[in-house]
Amino acid sequence: MTLKKEYEKILDRLQDERKQIHSRLNQASDEVKQELEVVEQRWQTLKEDLAELLDETKETSEEMANKVKLEGEHLKQAYQSVNQKISDSAKSTKTEFESLVKALQQERDEIRLQLHLASQEIKQEFEPLENQWQTLKVETANLANASKETSSELQEKTKIIAQELKEAYQRIKQRL
Repeated sequence: MTLKKEYEKILDRLQDERKQIHSRLNQASDEVKQELEVVEQRWQTLKEDLAELLDETKETSEEMANKVKLEGEHLKQAYQSVNQKISDSAKSTKTEFESLVKALQQERDEIRLQLHLASQEIKQEFEPLENQWQTLKVETANLANASKETSSELQEKTKIIAQELKEAYQRIKQRL
């Protein structure tokens, strides 16, 4: 393989790494973005050095060729490092969201259970009130038919039942 083809192959692999990283960059943290900016500056320098090295009109030294090749390898490792950090960041974000969703699911389930239990409790509290309601209706109807002598006793009894019902209904409404 000629030197030119070898460098072009390195350049192509680096270009592929760059494309992959740029497509995933929106997921990256600011720290990773700053690191990528430094690597991108090194990329530009490498392209310029490679262009000079591959310019057939200029003589280049073996030292320059080795320098460019080494920088290409370092750059490749830097891109892989950035790519790995982006992957780690995405995994971390996914794990955080999964934990959040799990916690919300647990809280939701607890609330649903509490609502169900409260509903059962309230129903149990409400059912006896229905008997008192029926008694209140009967007592109220009896007030109209009662004589004056028993009327005050009946009125007092009816007021007590009505007050108890009112308080019980208020307690239930507050719990709902």
